[in-house]
Amino acid sequence: MDEISRKINILLNVEKKFIAKAEYVFRTFCKMIGSQPAFYYDYSLEDIHVYYGGATEEKYPVKIYHDLSTADFFENYSLLDKDEVHFVQYRDENIPFLFSQKGILLHQAHNRLIVRKDIIASAFFFLSCWEEYVYTIRKDKANSKDAEKNKKKKVEFKNQYLAKEWDFFLTPVVDRYCGIFQKSLELALPGYQKLNRWFEDKEFAVAVIHLLSSISPQNLKEYKQINDLKKIIKYEEKKEVQTTNFFPIPDSKKRSIMESLIEAYLKPDYNISRKEYISFQNDQVETSIGIYTNKRCSSQEIYLASEIFKEHNLLVNGHTFLNLDEHYSKLFNELESTKIKYDMSIFYDNLIGYRAGISFPFYPYNIQENKPYTVLEIPPAICFGNLNKGLDDPLPLKNYVNYHLQKTDQRESLMTIMLDNKMRGKFSLYKKILSYVVRNNGLITSPDYISDKWLT
Repeated sequence: MDEISRKINILLNVEKKFIAKAEYVFRTFCKMIGSQPAFYYDYSLEDIHVYYGGATEEKYPVKIYHDLSTADFFENYSLLDKDEVHFVQYRDENIPFLFSQKGILLHQAHNRLIVRKDIIASAFFFLSCWEEYVYTIRKDKANSKDAEKNKKKKVEFKNQYLAKEWDFFLTPVVDRYCGIFQKSLELALPGYQKLNRWFEDKEFAVAVIHLLSSISPQNLKEYKQINDLKKIIKYEEKKEVQTTNFFPIPDSKKRSIMESLIEAYLKPDYNISRKEYISFQNDQVETSIGIYTNKRCSSQEIYLASEIFKEHNLLVNGHTFLNLDEHYSKLFNELESTKIKYDMSIFYDNLIGYRAGISFPFYPYNIQENKPYTVLEIPPAICFGNLNKGLDDPLPLKNYVNYHLQKTDQRESLMTIMLDNKMRGKFSLYKKILSYVVRNNGLITSPDYISDKWLT
């Protein structure tokens, strides 16, 4: 094992059509654990550390199970039945595995370790939001004009059916697969040592953004909402918490995006979001911000918004689409043509959880072109504004949040929180989150900081 470069030599013995997908997952894992993968496909003079592929009698430090027919599943745009999910108890959690044989998870003998579940294909299934992609294709095809003429039944979009059916949407399963991969390296490679995943010697991380309103308050209720946000921002300043502010792209059916932006951000009296409760920002200093929308915008519309904000020294690096009711491919096809550094759209509409099965930053996968997108995703776990639609009972909401915090702490992972001006009395819960993080040596920061560190 190369301790200096932390290079991991991986031999892939999979179907040619599955190679890019396997490499993608290994690269994602290695980024999460601070290692560098090197791939081999045949005999090599280099020492192989990890073997992934069909059955072989050759001996390697780590072997990961793979059924060669799995490639056909993805090639044929298939879906899994809920009964094809196998669960294994691992570190006090029931972890789901796909495309795998039944039985134990790990087998160790003579300084070698076999992972008896396909953690790579399972991870790809979730990272690619595979179910959503297939449902989106079927929905678009069934709901087309030709289908309407033939009176075919419309197809309903479903997001992460298996996770909801088996109730593991609260668990970032890809994090767990990566944890199994890392543990395998620790057990089988004497020179391998675990690195601290986070910065400044912190044990785990919580990233926070504010979704700001672009309109002046029209009534007392809106004033109260804005006052709540002022309290939060003052509290964050006191605790020296870094956050990123996200401004909206106005959604108007009567006006173009350009006209709506000019009305919202360039009119003489300007809007409250910049003038009043974001008083700590300085117009003379370039500030990194994000933008958010309630509809999927084109790359040109995002460019226009970025240029208008740039006039006020606001540099648009982040983006979130609050109503992603389809697979992420259409969104990222547009983002690829912009200067957006990171996105934060892959989350559940009214649930706490991990829609792509991961808490860490990752690059979503372009299934059509069989390669990763180049825009980073920082997946939110909690959007307090959206939770107003569902988990209104403060007790279960508090329980869900506490559960996530504890798991994030134990697994040294990331929890990303989105706050808006509709917190509805959840300010005290947010303060408890920040207090827990500080007390347990966690890092409270902004997605801008996370993306800057992740991209270096």
